[in-house]
Amino acid sequence: MDSDTKKTTPARTRKIFIAGAIATSIVIAIIVAPFLVDFSTIKPQIQSVVAENLNAKVDFSSARLQVLPSIGINVKGFQIENTDPTFKDTPLFSVKELVIETKLLPLLSGKVLGNIIIDGPDVIFAQRGLQNNITSLIKPSLDSATQKNDPVTTKDNSNQEATENNNVATMTLLKEKLLIEGIFIKRANITFRNVDSKENKAPVSIRDLNFSVTNIGLDRDIAVQMETKVEAHEKGFAAKGLVVMDKKLHVTMGGKGLERVTFSGSLNYDQLMINVNNAFVKNAGIPLNLTFKGSLLPGDLNVESLALNLHNLSISAKAHLVNFDDPLVTATANIANENIASLGELLPQHKNLLLNGKMHLSASVNGSTSQLGSLETKVDLDTKLSGTDLE
Repeated sequence: MDSDTKKTTPARTRKIFIAGAIATSIVIAIIVAPFLVDFSTIKPQIQSVVAENLNAKVDFSSARLQVLPSIGINVKGFQIENTDPTFKDTPLFSVKELVIETKLLPLLSGKVLGNIIIDGPDVIFAQRGLQNNITSLIKPSLDSATQKNDPVTTKDNSNQEATENNNVATMTLLKEKLLIEGIFIKRANITFRNVDSKENKAPVSIRDLNFSVTNIGLDRDIAVQMETKVEAHEKGFAAKGLVVMDKKLHVTMGGKGLERVTFSGSLNYDQLMINVNNAFVKNAGIPLNLTFKGSLLPGDLNVESLALNLHNLSISAKAHLVNFDDPLVTATANIANENIASLGELLPQHKNLLLNGKMHLSASVNGSTSQLGSLETKVDLDTKLSGTDLE
């Protein structure tokens, strides 16, 4: 028996080795093959489809499928240009690298857990008269005239309940099976330009924009963050500096679909310089920030708190809007300033007119916005001036 075993051992070993080699080759092929899929080979077909449907041409240096550590596509050197005569050869969008990916293991269990990364995008919004390079991408539809002459069909509500049930089922599926870990935009540049203008410098530009939306999904705390440098100059207006935004969202699902959205956040313009005809001047470092908190329900918007701080001027407000078809609004606002004269730093042309003193203003509005005459309004002003005959 031992001798038989010894005789068969080499054969078995050889078979095991061959099977192992085949299995290893298959695994390697599965892993490596996607990296060999280069979408650059079908670039002409992609360009043809785009040209047929849009006034645009696209190009990219490389586009490859990846499988590890996540399944996705990696595109480099992607760019879009207008072909419409008004904006022909005007760059619209370019990006150094675009990555769309989903993790492999969750995908095998039926869940999508993905990321979208856009690195180094450049966007140019161009305008000439009443036209712009975004709407000019759309080619006139040949069916538009036919559609205008089509008879008006009555809406069939017989399947409305089934449609609503399908919507609930779809949103429940998205809630359980889809989570985008994040959409990340890195080092973006956005320029607004008037093509007819003789000035080489764009009137508005956004530089080094970093934007992210994380934990995207239903019934989740979604975080939105942005930091960018802004530069704008028009006749009598200039702004330059850093803008920071931080926002939180939570989307709640109910039995009939979307039930409630809660939101909170802040906008910070402290490091932004603003000059309006030298009549209003805010230098970098002077506080200018906004915080807010509220909720949105079907037909109901409630801004629980809104606070704006500018220099030493503080404004707080809250508002409740019910029934979007015939809005009913309840709102209150309070404005406070403990040193009116200090606002001369913001209003240099009126500095000598500002007196030392304090000011407190409160106002409220209650009623229907469709019937302005029935709105209830109330305003209270309390001032205390020092160093004057009005003290």
